[in-house]
Amino acid sequence: LRHAAQHAENHRLIFRRPLCPFRPSENQRIKIKITNSFKKDSERNRFMNNRAARPTVSVMIPYFNCKEYIAETIESVRQQSYPDIEIIIVDDGSAQEHADYLKKFLADKPDIHYAVQANLGVAAARNHAARLAKGKYFLFLDSDDLILPDYIEKCVAILEAEPKCKLVYPKVEFFDAQN
Repeated sequence: LRHAAQHAENHRLIFRRPLCPFRPSENQRIKIKITNSFKKDSERNRFMNNRAARPTVSVMIPYFNCKEYIAETIESVRQQSYPDIEIIIVDDGSAQEHADYLKKFLADKPDIHYAVQANLGVAAARNHAARLAKGKYFLFLDSDDLILPDYIEKCVAILEAEPKCKLVYPKVEFFDAQN
């Protein structure tokens, strides 16, 4: 986030979670959703059909020993209704088993940028991803998060409609690993 904050004039952030005084328990994950930002379907269609109006969103995912969830997280990003997305995953020194799993999973996904670093922690992995990012907007996801299919589209619509807006954050829904 430090890198993102240093470049606040060039990038605006899409936060994956509101700032809150609680953390999910270890056996909970979050689903991320945002309320509708278009007043009419015609506004949505006009926005989505205007290629020039669609800035790139860099989705950055730090990864550390999370092979149980990373595929779902990546698929939730790839299934977005918003088309101009770059995905960057930084492996933060995972154990060999987890690193091998991720490499194999990404082998047929050349559109996903993949980087590896020594285990320096999640903040360093996010900063590494931010340095690689080319998008106008940044979205940081954890490797066990899920986003709903229209999440990025709605966030970008808000940011584009409100130039003074510097960040968008959603409501979250906690759910157990079994659900």
